[in-house]
Amino acid sequence: MAKDGDDPEELNFRITAYNRSNAPAPLHIIPQFFFRNTWSWNLESEADKEKPTMYKETENTIRMKHY
Repeated sequence: MAKDGDDPEELNFRITAYNRSNAPAPLHIIPQFFFRNTWSWNLESEADKEKPTMYKETENTIRMKHY
């Protein structure tokens, strides 16, 4: 995990995985992330009520945002 120098709230993760078997096989990486359910709280700001977003940015990059 690494922090971006320009944005103190941005986290970057790099996942490296290897197939250590003698036989070739597909390898599926399924990252899981936890977001606090703050959008269901009784908050006054509309920005605080937005749900997290996650989308594929590039072939090897997922971008997530929690407000």
